[in-house]
Amino acid sequence: MHEQNGRMSAMRVLSRWDMTYAFRFAGVLLAVALGGCMPDICDPAGMDAVRAKFQETVNAAAPLTSDTDQGLAELSDWWALPHLRTDRYQQFSSYNRQPGTSLPEPGLKDFNNFIALSGWSCPLLLEEVDGPDADGGTLGGYVLASVDDGPGFVSRMFFTRFKLCDLLAGTGVFDLPDLGGFDCEVLRIFVDDLSQPVIEVPLADLGDAAPFASPLASRTVAATVSYTPISFRQRLRIVLGRPSPSSAYFYHVDVKQIDSETRPFSPRLADDTAYGAAATLLNGGAEALEPRTGEQDWAQSVEVPAGADAVAFSDAAGGTLTRLRVSCGAEMAARLAAVDLWVFYDDADRPAFDVPLDTFCGVREQLAPLRTLALRVDPADGGVAAETYLPMPFRRTIRILLHNRGSAPASLQVGGRLDRAQPVEPWGYLHARSFAVAGPQPTGSQFEVLSVSGRGRYVGTFLFAAGNGDPRLGPLRASLNILEGNEQGIIDGAPRIFGTGTEDYFNGGLYFAAGPFDSPFAAANYVRGGLSNDPGVVSCCRWHVLSDAIDFQQSFTLRFQYGIDYPALVERYATVAYYYLDRPDPGTVTGGNVIVAP
Repeated sequence: MHEQNGRMSAMRVLSRWDMTYAFRFAGVLLAVALGGCMPDICDPAGMDAVRAKFQETVNAAAPLTSDTDQGLAELSDWWALPHLRTDRYQQFSSYNRQPGTSLPEPGLKDFNNFIALSGWSCPLLLEEVDGPDADGGTLGGYVLASVDDGPGFVSRMFFTRFKLCDLLAGTGVFDLPDLGGFDCEVLRIFVDDLSQPVIEVPLADLGDAAPFASPLASRTVAATVSYTPISFRQRLRIVLGRPSPSSAYFYHVDVKQIDSETRPFSPRLADDTAYGAAATLLNGGAEALEPRTGEQDWAQSVEVPAGADAVAFSDAAGGTLTRLRVSCGAEMAARLAAVDLWVFYDDADRPAFDVPLDTFCGVREQLAPLRTLALRVDPADGGVAAETYLPMPFRRTIRILLHNRGSAPASLQVGGRLDRAQPVEPWGYLHARSFAVAGPQPTGSQFEVLSVSGRGRYVGTFLFAAGNGDPRLGPLRASLNILEGNEQGIIDGAPRIFGTGTEDYFNGGLYFAAGPFDSPFAAANYVRGGLSNDPGVVSCCRWHVLSDAIDFQQSFTLRFQYGIDYPALVERYATVAYYYLDRPDPGTVTGGNVIVAP
């Protein structure tokens, strides 16, 4: 019965498509059924040969030079996080280049969109390419990222896929154990020399073999993610080879272009001592870093009367707060939303931090544990302890206040670690801003996580969202359809980040299908939803830290669509933005619901 219902659902979706795309879709199915694309069908023996060649490439690579791999250097240096750089961030992705004209609609065609096809391949499910291949058809697959004006490095790669047979599996589609995984697909990586790849790695093996080994690369929740830096001096190509014709591929390739020279990527990257340092940092988290010379711990209990403020910490000698911890018991944990965390630097009149404690602790929706590089949350006996490790430098003074908007006194414990050293110039002050809306939003709305002017670097996003299923999707209605919304990042006035789905931004594929997860750079500590119209709820975060920090020189804006650009789905939507800014005062900062012109 499930199988029959699944096929009927697929036919109803097909009935919405125009005839041109229906014929293309039928052609793909016919090619698969007749075995006309045998070179792309998974061959275990062929994959064994690819794996053997991968290991041969690693073994035969020349020893590393003494030059610095800039991507690896950034990945391994936590204390450089406040340092303001001139790196230029760009995200290549499978986003829909022509919304409103592609199938399927509304707004679901964020897969199988590529820069070019370089070499022969069986046509993929509803594939689109931006234009002709500029590399002469020699790269052997679909081009995902292309740069010709280095130096730079790939800071992050994200991949997931949805197979046609998943759709036909019926209502248990999100319970499939291999959802979002890979079979025979390979990544061909070209650095500087485009005549041959510097390495070819099976997508299914990311996380298993150095230099694409855990924790630098891994499978999260229905997705595969790699933070192994791929540095290049001038040219870069990331190419998908051996794809399955009946699959929908979603991808991000985040690239940072830099001003300094770099050693290009080597298959023997794991031989670099900085690789070991990065692995240690990602495995243990910033909490495991050895205390720096001169660091001192502090802690105190803070009682905040109703409707009043209380000072949790102050210092007037300059330095860097390297940890900030807030904890409370069960009775207070239920009232954290009524207490704001304010942080003032260098006698500024306005706080750089202005965040309710429930969002700061990542427990706005549910008391749930979280362990990432930048934040650790530990619920216990109904209470909660949250500790951030994002460095908070200040030149002269710092004041941390708790502002109680509630009708009852608030009792909390606050502590941290202070270092008198400051980061390498130029550096920024850590800021945090929270915005929230509730209920259906006006047509044309999007949620603005942050819009800020000045020089700085963006380092993290928390999202707390609840939304209803999308009635326009008929049988595909799901309580977490709100996650269909794409992100857009505008850096120094230019759109540079184009998303493929909210959960993809947070390193989770297909509605966080396997539930909550933790990883160094991203996590979902609460997920509730299924194939119904009951409100789906998610709490998740992503940290743009180390090599994935987003630098801006003049301005930065990050927005999310509500669902498939459908703000009527909203029940609740709230975010926290973490960023460094070159001044202690927040200046003009906006966020929340905005009307975006089509």
